[in-house]
Amino acid sequence: MNHSTLPESAADTITNLDLYLGSCLRMPLPPFPSASIKAKSHSNDEDRIAGTGDIWRLADFCYAAADTGYDGWFGEDQFTYRTDPVKSMALSKELFLNVMRKALLIYAAKNELVKAQSTGDAIATIEFTKRFIL
Repeated sequence: MNHSTLPESAADTITNLDLYLGSCLRMPLPPFPSASIKAKSHSNDEDRIAGTGDIWRLADFCYAAADTGYDGWFGEDQFTYRTDPVKSMALSKELFLNVMRKALLIYAAKNELVKAQSTGDAIATIEFTKRFIL
């Protein structure tokens, strides 16, 4: 799948806000390639293997996908030119699934997360989530 098959608003980046807004407005998001996930920010490098960037941001995005009931799929449209493409895709899948697993574990403990967030203390929220992320 390439970006040209996505609506223009989704072609550049998909953010957590897009997921929550789409959910509130009951607007389904189409399947999208992982390169469009804003969690992969600070890199326009399509050769970058998924899960090698900011895993906190990627986990936050994956959490938002679960929290909004996103039932589409995540695609990988990596264009490798410096690494073996088969090994790169296998590693991307492994790392993405590992971060998604962490996000789903946080989602399974959502009540504890909400409790930490409701204190208004950012450190309480970080202390809670780091148990899963790190």
